[in-house]
This record gives sequence, structure tokens and C-alpha cells, in this order.
Amino acid sequence: MPSVKDRKFTAQISRRKLLARTGQLAGVLTMSSMLPQLSRAAAPLVWYTGSQVEAVDDWVNLFKEKTGITCDYYRAGGLNIAQKLEQEVRAGQVACSLVGGPGPGLFKEWADRGLLLEYDSPELVHYSDSMLIGKFAFPSKVDVVAMAYNKEILSPEEVPAKWEDILDEKWRGKMVMADAASSSGALHWYAAMRKAFGVGFMEALAKQDVLVRTGNGEVVNTLISGERPLACMVYQYHTEIAISKGANLRVLVPDEGAPVGVSHIAIPKDAPNPEDAKKFVDFALSYDGQLLWRKKYFTGSARDDLPAQDLDTGGADVAKMTMIASSPADMMEFQDENAALSDEWVNLFKA
Repeated sequence: MPSVKDRKFTAQISRRKLLARTGQLAGVLTMSSMLPQLSRAAAPLVWYTGSQVEAVDDWVNLFKEKTGITCDYYRAGGLNIAQKLEQEVRAGQVACSLVGGPGPGLFKEWADRGLLLEYDSPELVHYSDSMLIGKFAFPSKVDVVAMAYNKEILSPEEVPAKWEDILDEKWRGKMVMADAASSSGALHWYAAMRKAFGVGFMEALAKQDVLVRTGNGEVVNTLISGERPLACMVYQYHTEIAISKGANLRVLVPDEGAPVGVSHIAIPKDAPNPEDAKKFVDFALSYDGQLLWRKKYFTGSARDDLPAQDLDTGGADVAKMTMIASSPADMMEFQDENAALSDEWVNLFKA
């Protein structure tokens, strides 16, 4: 088949899709469905987010405890959030003061188009510049895509020490992974590993009879059951949550690092409440804000001064690990090739 570079595809969240599907919006409002039409004079603090409801609730509640400021939110998928904000920008009626979820590539595009407010948060001293999109978008969470294994079946001495070890014949028919045709995390892992190790690495892995599951939760369940003892890719936090509930699993991150998915938060330039939005960004990046999600949901953080997890899971500390092909520039590159990468993955692992 033609290589990714030989073909032109539209990004999953592209300008073409945004313009074509602006009116086709879906999601869950925590307030009234009329929230975006509220008077700008009231200037409520509204956050458009793709994060899970429970985690978002915890953040807005803690933020209110600390500041006395109420933050309402609209939760939807990244594409719907992007379409909604683009629609509001064109209408000159931006209703949110915070936006998160669509992906680093689109945040970079919005910054370049002047749609985001530049803000130099005092909390940025605890974050690497490589995780930022200028002073326009900030890493609210980081999802490590690692390996994991069943400790009842495999010993620490048996498991792979580096990524290329999963190509060893002894792992044929013993591995499981998430479906990159349905999981954005799996697709990013494929793109990042492909860039770091080459197409040949993926072609060799495809010959290892890897069991493909729809999502990361099913990958973890497959490990727990023992049907396949090694996951060659799975979200670290999914595995850690299972371990916290008693699963005899362990995360495995080689010294050479792992791909990560970074979720950003930003303030639209025409935000109706930019001052409270700045306070929320400070909170989201703060020690307490990051620690809450890390401890309760095992969410990865790029902040450099958080303590180690109480539970020894084998998981990596994002601020100290090597991130494989996961910079904002890498993510923009992959976004422009998502369709081709997905097709290539399907041809290798599902054909």
C-alpha cells in the first residue's frame, strides 16, 4: 500500500470537518442547554472539557473551595468541543472561558490564528517548555501508553526489558493491545512507535499474533483473566486503577521511555471571564490540583514536584521519563496523517 507520506489525508479534527460539521454538536451540559446564550454581563466561568465527569467534578469543587468561584462545564468529545468553539468564534459570541480536549495540533492552530489568550501562569516554573504550546495552552494531564503484565503468569525476569524485545518469538500469541481504529491512545502509540522504531518494527509486531481488544479497559481485563499475559500497549492509568482494586498486574515502562498523550487547557482570547479563567489555569496546574487527579484517578502529570504514588505499580513518573515522539510538534504531524495511519494499522493488525 502507499506510505503515509505518499498520501494526503484530512486530520481527525481538521478545519474541513469543523466547517462542515459546525452545527452537528453533541455533549452533556452540567447546566441548562441554553448556557452558551446566557448574558455576557453575568460572565459565568464555563469550561469546555473532554475529561471524565467524576474528575471534572472533583476539580471544580476543589477550585470553588479554594477560591469561592463557581466553574460550570460542558463535557463532550474533542471534535464536538472544537466545532462548538469555532462556531462561537465566527458568531462573535464565545461562551466559554476555558477549553480543553481537542488535541495539541488544534490548540497550536488556534494559537497561531490568535484565538487563544497568552498567559504566563506562575505555575509554569514546574513544567518543561516541551509540554507547553507557547504560553497559550498548558498540560492538564498526561496519559502514558506503556506495557503491562500479569504477575501470576510472568516474573520480572521474563518480561521485556525494552520495546524491541516484544518482537521475540517467545511472545507470539501471548500479547494483547487496544484497537487503534477505535482508540485514539492506541493510534498515537502506533504513530509514535512507528516514528521511533520504523515501519519494519510494526510489520514485525503484526506477525506476533497480537490479540486486539476494542479499548484499554478490555485489554486490562484480558490481562487479569490470563488469556494473554502481556499487553504490548495499554494506558498506564487503566492498569494502575485495576492494581488499586486488587488486580495482580504490573505496569512496564522500558528505560527508553514510552509514548504519552497530553491533554491541554487554554483560555480563548475572547473569553467572557478571562480573570477567573486565569485563576482556574493556575489551579489546574497547581500542586493540589494535579495531586488530586494523580492520587484519585492515577492521572499522569507533567508537574515536576509531585510525590511518588503511594501504590507501587511500576508506572512511570511523567516528569522524569523519556517521552517517545510525543511533543506538540509530533502530535501535529500525526494529526495530519491520522486517517492514513489508521488504515495502515488496520491492514497490518486486522486484515
